[in-house]
Amino acid sequence: GVDSAPYFRVFNPTLQSERYDPQGLFIKRFVPELKDVPIKQLHNPPADLREQYGYPQPVVDYKQARKDAIAAFKDLPKD
Repeated sequence: GVDSAPYFRVFNPTLQSERYDPQGLFIKRFVPELKDVPIKQLHNPPADLREQYGYPQPVVDYKQARKDAIAAFKDLPKD
């Protein structure tokens, strides 16, 4: 988001979910497909569990997206 954080701090929804909802209460309430996924895998289920529970595969690779965002921010004018 737009804030005073340095450009290299890129939001990662999975890490935020793990940190601020460690029991996965939000996920279990609003994503019923995942309510029975074990808590250790709830925030980012592996491919086999996603398929088993009818949940889609990730659209964004957060590690690569972070690298791309940092590279793009470094190229911005400093003015």
